[in-house]
Amino acid sequence: MTTAQTTLMRQRAQLLDICADLRADQWRTMSAARPWQVRDVVAHLGATCRDAFGPRLGALVFGTAVEHANDDAVIRWRKKTPAEVVREYARWSGVFAAVYDRTASTPVGAVPLRLADLGWYPIRLLPDILVFDHHVHLHYDIAPVIGLSLPEPDEATMSSVLRWMLAGLEQMNASDMRFVDRPLRLELTGPGCGSWTISPCGDGRLRVTDDQRDAAVAIHAKAVEFPEWATTRAPWRERAVELSGDREYGERFLDHLRII
Repeated sequence: MTTAQTTLMRQRAQLLDICADLRADQWRTMSAARPWQVRDVVAHLGATCRDAFGPRLGALVFGTAVEHANDDAVIRWRKKTPAEVVREYARWSGVFAAVYDRTASTPVGAVPLRLADLGWYPIRLLPDILVFDHHVHLHYDIAPVIGLSLPEPDEATMSSVLRWMLAGLEQMNASDMRFVDRPLRLELTGPGCGSWTISPCGDGRLRVTDDQRDAAVAIHAKAVEFPEWATTRAPWRERAVELSGDREYGERFLDHLRII
């Protein structure tokens, strides 16, 4: 069992425990991922796992907007009762974790897969995508609106989350990052900590490496806060983010950054 699968299964158990205690009114509570209710967020996670098998994966691969695909999936699942949503989520999240864990260590794991407008990613990265998806939805979209306090993520969780986020950073914002003409450094502390250089490679595309070349600006932040502000769930200026070097350049980069 890979680290990503172990983490995903732990998140799965956590979500199932939360769902087991939700009251009817909490299922209908508006989540922080508006306009989705809490039940819609759980449905989204279940549909993502389910749609990884069958024709709807093709619709995602050849689609033009992953967020539209997510909304369509939530609408489909609104026909289900909360009990059915949980049952389907439990079934397909387990299947997803088992199948893609086995795939990750085979040559198939290196095959690139297009995810609509998000770019191309190796299949072995899919478990990390689900870890990221569970993490942000649980910590930022569900827990706060139902008054639930969750423990801070551990090293394994943050490492998995950051693998997806740094891969996505290279491709997701190309249309808005054409101004990036010098390297930047991202330095994260705490669980999942590390230092990465973000370099331009043409047409707004970026390259993230762990080398320590000179950079025009260094971005210092907490790893556990990075998923919140890098997904624009909170303004980066309201979190523990510090810049050293060309501050104006760094601020412009952060203002255009959005990872899905």
